[in-house]
Parts: sequence; structure tokens; C-alpha cells
Amino acid sequence: MHALIIKFCAVMYRTLLILLASLCIIYTSAAQECNINVNVLVVETHNGRPLYPVVAHIDETGATYTTNEKGRFVIDSLCPGKYTFHFHSAGYEHYAELVTITNNTTLKFRLEHLEGVMDEVVIAGAKEHSLLQDRDELSRSQVAAQSGKTLADMLQAINGVTVLSNGATIAKPVIHGLYGNRIVMLNNGIRQEDQQWGGEHAPNMDPFLTNNLSVIKGAASVKYGTDAIGGVVLAEAPPLRSDHG
Repeated sequence: MHALIIKFCAVMYRTLLILLASLCIIYTSAAQECNINVNVLVVETHNGRPLYPVVAHIDETGATYTTNEKGRFVIDSLCPGKYTFHFHSAGYEHYAELVTITNNTTLKFRLEHLEGVMDEVVIAGAKEHSLLQDRDELSRSQVAAQSGKTLADMLQAINGVTVLSNGATIAKPVIHGLYGNRIVMLNNGIRQEDQQWGGEHAPNMDPFLTNNLSVIKGAASVKYGTDAIGGVVLAEAPPLRSDHG
């Protein structure tokens, strides 16, 4: 009986030694295989510029990496096998690729720009009254009430307008001290230039044929020309009749 026990113990001892040796071999083999180093480079598709920062994730290991300013990161102690890489970066499409790794290597991935198509954009605006424009008017009835006066004399009723006269019938309007070629006169949209010749030439414009007279002063008068520094005199014709008779 004692001999059987000794024999059984010897068998168990040999079995245990074999098991321990097998485990050591497996561990050593695994340790030798999981020492792969992988250098990863991420660039832009079109110009090959390194991308930073890009977040990379590997499904099989659950590890996450971020590229440096040169668009690179390093994976160490990796075992041979297949790995799924995912890449995310602001302004670029998400990219995924399955890679088989068997030894030390360098991997290069390219990311595409994220393209977005905007919907139609409609810009609408409304013209607002300009505070820089000072406009005064004489209506048709006000013009008729001053029958017998010259155009310049009529415009004296508007604040800031005076008269440069030469005799009883020759008068030129003066707006804020400026006259002649410093003032633009428009008769139904047509410039009247004859008042610029000198003090003996009055504006050749009949105020009684107009519907109303307007004087524009200030910065807004420049839109009628660079010579309208003093202001603008507008003579607007009455509207044409639309009915017969």
C-alpha cells in the first residue's frame, strides 16, 4: 500500500512539472509575439498635410490615441492580428479601416474634408430714410402763391437758401453759401447747366411748369454728382394725364 502511494505521488509530480513547463512555454511565446510597434501617420487626402489633432480608436484593444503636431502617434506592445482603426477630426469625414498587422510597420491613413451643402440663402432688405439727407419742398400751391417771382426768390422760402441777384430778374440760388457749379439743378431729371456761366445768367427753368420744387442739402446730395457739394434743386414735372379729353 505504501508503495502505491509513493508511485501515485511520483506520477502527480511529473504531471505537475509538465503542466508548469507548458504554461511557461505558452507565456514566453505570447510575450515574444506581443511586442510589435506600429507607427501611424494621418494626413489630408489632397495635399498630404499632416493632420492634428486627430483622435484614433482601435476596436479590438479599446485604446484611444491622438496625433501630435506632425500627424503621428505610436502603438507599442501590439500582438499580431487584425485591428479596426477609427479616425475622427473636426472638419473631416469619419474614416474606418481594418488592418492586418504581423510585424513592426508604419501605417498611413488619409482623411477627406467634410463637405457640406448649404441651403438657399435669401437676403432681403429695405431702404431706410437717410438721416443725413435734409430735404425741403415747395408744393404746387405754394409755387402758385408766389406768382411773379423768380425761381431763386421762391427758393428763399426754404431754410438755408438765399439769393445772389443781379438786377430785378436775374437771381441765382445760394445754398449754405455755395452757388453756381457747387449746386446741381435737375429739371425733370435733366441737369440744367446754364446757371453756371456767371452772375448775369439765371437758371433757365420755369417753376410754374413743375409739380413741386425740392431742395436737398447735406451729405445725401453727393449721390447726384461730385459737384453737388452745396445741394440739389429738383424740379419735378406733374404726372401725365392717363384719361382722354
